[in-house]
Parts: sequence; structure tokens; C-alpha cells
Amino acid sequence: MTQEQKIWLGARTIWNSAKPLLLYLFFPGLFMSVGMLVRAYRGTTEEFINESSNFYTCLSVLVLGFWLHRRAKKRGSSLFEEATLFWEHPDRRYAALCLALGAAAGLFLSAALSILPLPEWMLRSYSQKSASIFAKGDLPLVCITVGFLSPLMEEIIFRGYMLNRLLTFFSKKQAVFVTSLLFALCHANFIWMLYAFGMGQLLGWISIRRDNILYAVCLHIGFNLPSVVIAVLSSFSGIQSRFLEHKGLIVCYGLAAAFALQKLIKEMKREEG
Repeated sequence: MTQEQKIWLGARTIWNSAKPLLLYLFFPGLFMSVGMLVRAYRGTTEEFINESSNFYTCLSVLVLGFWLHRRAKKRGSSLFEEATLFWEHPDRRYAALCLALGAAAGLFLSAALSILPLPEWMLRSYSQKSASIFAKGDLPLVCITVGFLSPLMEEIIFRGYMLNRLLTFFSKKQAVFVTSLLFALCHANFIWMLYAFGMGQLLGWISIRRDNILYAVCLHIGFNLPSVVIAVLSSFSGIQSRFLEHKGLIVCYGLAAAFALQKLIKEMKREEG
């Protein structure tokens, strides 16, 4: 095979693996546009997004899941088989470790970003982006989307469809790198992209070693869990001022999360060993 053929086949493999991702990115805007037309909305686009974007994000995830299910069924397969998401006889201990590891990592990162002297432009952008997610629409719906639906669908897309298809042409290291890079770029914020790339590497290798993205789903849900809990607690002004704004408590949360991370990583290495 010539070098040109290798480049062409590699590019085609990446394109085919990215199709579900493109739909995942395209559907929310499409459904919001349709929603504005159906409702004959008279406000601005920004106002509509602030009011309804989480509903249409949730709808997009459900529609994409149904579309992938139908496509797999036509091929004589199933969504879960094609995404290597197997629910039967899971390693419950390992799944629990992944969930706890993700939660500890998410809490540690949140605490670190609250106390580290990072550049103002970086922190302002991160804070605005994070706050905007939970400021839009109904809080329970946002929590369901951020805490469960989005992690599930993103793992099906990135570690399920994309990674499995890339592995048909690329090496494991190359496939994990490409999925991690695309996963990071989709987060569209400098800080988010940094930790998304690192998380993508971990999620990819766990999926390959276990040949099941269930454990990546658990880790991803766990990572998003602290943000959901913080958002819920922040809705109560008394709790927010008492437990979420005191620097000393934030340091304690970060130290507790770091200690938990150390223990959990040891346990996971023991399980892998």
C-alpha cells in the first residue's frame, strides 16, 4: 500500500467514525431552529437558547440514540453491540471504582480551579461556561442531561462508535489519541479541553482493556456528578454561602478528593493487575 493510499484510508476511517459525532453536534441547533419556528418565538436567539437549550439538548440525545438503534437494527445488530456497551454480568466492583474515581477527579478539579491563581481570562471563561449550563432551563432536566444522558451518549459516540472504527486501521495508541483530541475540541473552552483530553485518554484505555465501554460510562458519569451536586446545592442560597464559598472548606474538599484519588487509583491498578 502506497503512502497516498494509507493517508486516504486513514482519512476515510476518521470521517466514517465521526459521523455520529457530527449528528450529535448538529441536532441541537437543528431542533432549536425548528422549535423557534413552531413556537413563532418573538424574542432573540440568545433568549431562546437561555430558556430552552437544555430541553433541545436532551431531545437531541434521545433522537440520536433512537437513530443509532434503528441503523444498527437494519444491519442485523444492536446499538449496544456496535458500541461495545455490554450490560450483562458486569464487574460491579470495577464499575463502582470507576464511578468513585470519576467523582473524586471531578471534585478535585473543581476545588483546584477555585483556589489556584490561574489567569483571569482563563478562569472567567471557564466560570461563565460552567454557570451557563446550569442557568438555562429546568434544573432537574439539566441534572439528568449533564449527569446521565450526555455522558452515556458521548461514550457511545467517542469510545463506542469512533474508537472501535478507528481501531480497524490505526494502532491503539493512535486511535485513543484521535478520539481524545476530538473529545477535547468538542468542549470549546481552554480549561475544559485540557482536562477533556486527559480524561479521553483514560476513558479510551479503560474501554480497550475491558472491551466494554460500560466502565467508561461509569467514570464519565462520576466525573460530572460533582458539578450536578454543586449546581443543586447552589440553588439553596444558605447552603451555597456556608459550604461552597469558603476557601478553607474548598481546600478541605480538594485534599479529601486527592486522598480518595490516590486510594482509588491503587485499587484500580490492583484490579487491572
